[in-house]
Amino acid sequence: MASLASLASLASLASMASLASMASLASMASLASLASLASTASTA
Repeated sequence: MASLASLASLASLASMASLASMASLASMASLASLASLASTASTA
C-alpha cells in the first residue's frame, strides 16, 4: 500500500512539473511574440 501511495505522489509531482514547464514555455513564447511585434512596430 505504501508503494502505491508513493507511486501516486510521484505521478502527481511529475504531472505538476510538466504543467509548470508547459506554462513557462507558453509564457516565453508569448513574450517572444510580443518582442517581435514591438520590433516590427518600431521599425515600421
